[in-house]
Amino acid sequence: MKKIKLGCPNPECSNHKKNAKLKHNLTNCPICGSSLVHVCKNKKCHTLVEDDDKLYCVLCNADREDKKAVAAKGAAVGGAGLIGAGIKYRHAIKDVIVTLIKR
Repeated sequence: MKKIKLGCPNPECSNHKKNAKLKHNLTNCPICGSSLVHVCKNKKCHTLVEDDDKLYCVLCNADREDKKAVAAKGAAVGGAGLIGAGIKYRHAIKDVIVTLIKR
Protein backbone atom coordinates (compact mmCIF):
# COMPACT_ATOMS: atom_id res chain seq x y z
CA MET A 1 0.00 0.00 0.00
CA LYS A 2 1.26 3.46 -0.86
CA LYS A 3 1.67 5.82 2.04
CA ILE A 4 -0.86 8.54 1.42
CA LYS A 5 -0.47 11.93 3.06
CA LEU A 6 -3.20 13.30 5.28
CA GLY A 7 -3.89 16.95 5.93
CA CYS A 8 -6.32 19.11 7.84
CA PRO A 9 -9.18 20.53 5.73
CA ASN A 10 -9.96 23.33 8.24
CA PRO A 11 -8.69 26.64 6.71
CA GLU A 12 -8.35 28.27 10.16
CA CYS A 13 -6.14 25.48 11.55
CA SER A 14 -2.38 26.12 11.78
CA ASN A 15 -1.68 22.66 10.29
CA HIS A 16 -3.67 23.63 7.19
CA LYS A 17 -1.93 27.01 6.93
CA LYS A 18 1.51 25.37 7.20
CA ASN A 19 0.42 22.63 4.76
CA ALA A 20 1.51 20.04 7.32
CA LYS A 21 1.38 16.44 6.13
CA LEU A 22 0.38 14.10 8.95
CA LYS A 23 0.96 10.37 9.33
CA HIS A 24 -1.58 7.94 7.91
CA ASN A 25 -2.30 6.32 11.28
CA LEU A 26 -3.93 9.53 12.65
CA THR A 27 -7.64 10.08 12.07
CA ASN A 28 -8.13 13.57 13.54
CA CYS A 29 -6.07 16.74 13.49
CA PRO A 30 -4.08 17.04 16.74
CA ILE A 31 -4.68 20.82 16.89
CA CYS A 32 -8.31 21.44 15.86
CA GLY A 33 -9.76 17.91 16.03
CA SER A 34 -11.30 17.90 12.54
CA SER A 35 -11.21 14.70 10.51
CA LEU A 36 -8.13 14.40 8.27
CA VAL A 37 -8.43 14.06 4.48
CA HIS A 38 -6.16 12.67 1.76
CA VAL A 39 -4.04 15.51 0.32
CA CYS A 40 -1.47 15.76 -2.46
CA LYS A 41 2.05 14.57 -1.60
CA ASN A 42 3.63 17.66 -3.20
CA LYS A 43 5.07 19.95 -0.52
CA LYS A 44 3.60 23.13 -2.05
CA CYS A 45 0.14 21.77 -2.87
CA HIS A 46 -2.97 21.88 -0.62
CA THR A 47 -5.26 20.05 -3.06
CA LEU A 48 -7.48 17.23 -1.82
CA VAL A 49 -7.05 13.93 -3.67
CA GLU A 50 -10.29 12.09 -4.39
CA ASP A 51 -8.80 8.71 -5.32
CA ASP A 52 -7.05 6.84 -2.47
CA ASP A 53 -4.81 4.99 -4.94
CA LYS A 54 -3.13 8.20 -6.10
CA LEU A 55 -0.39 10.08 -4.25
CA TYR A 56 -0.59 13.31 -6.26
CA CYS A 57 -3.50 15.48 -7.38
CA VAL A 58 -4.39 15.76 -11.07
CA LEU A 59 -2.43 19.01 -11.57
CA CYS A 60 0.74 17.84 -9.83
CA ASN A 61 0.59 14.46 -11.58
CA ALA A 62 0.31 16.18 -15.00
CA ASP A 63 3.23 18.45 -14.09
CA ARG A 64 5.34 15.42 -13.09
CA GLU A 65 4.52 13.63 -16.36
CA ASP A 66 5.50 16.75 -18.35
CA LYS A 67 8.82 16.96 -16.52
CA LYS A 68 9.50 13.26 -17.19
CA ALA A 69 8.78 13.73 -20.91
CA VAL A 70 11.08 16.78 -21.14
CA ALA A 71 13.86 14.95 -19.26
CA ALA A 72 13.60 11.89 -21.50
CA LYS A 73 13.70 14.06 -24.63
CA GLY A 74 16.70 16.01 -23.32
CA ALA A 75 18.56 12.81 -22.43
CA ALA A 76 17.98 11.39 -25.91
CA VAL A 77 19.20 14.57 -27.63
CA GLY A 78 22.14 15.00 -25.24
CA GLY A 79 23.20 11.38 -25.62
CA ALA A 80 23.08 11.62 -29.41
CA GLY A 81 25.12 14.81 -29.26
CA LEU A 82 27.78 13.16 -27.11
CA ILE A 83 28.01 10.22 -29.48
CA GLY A 84 28.31 12.56 -32.44
CA ALA A 85 31.03 14.60 -30.72
CA GLY A 86 32.83 11.42 -29.72
CA ILE A 87 32.91 10.20 -33.30
CA LYS A 88 34.04 13.56 -34.66
CA TYR A 89 36.81 14.13 -32.10
CA ARG A 90 37.79 10.53 -31.32
CA HIS A 91 41.48 11.03 -32.16
CA ALA A 92 41.79 14.15 -30.00
CA ILE A 93 40.01 12.43 -27.12
CA LYS A 94 42.29 9.40 -27.48
CA ASP A 95 45.39 11.64 -27.31
CA VAL A 96 44.13 13.37 -24.17
CA ILE A 97 43.42 10.03 -22.49
CA VAL A 98 46.83 8.66 -23.41
CA THR A 99 48.57 11.73 -21.97
CA LEU A 100 46.55 11.47 -18.75
CA ILE A 101 47.45 7.81 -18.38
CA LYS A 102 51.18 8.53 -18.88
CA ARG A 103 51.24 11.07 -16.02
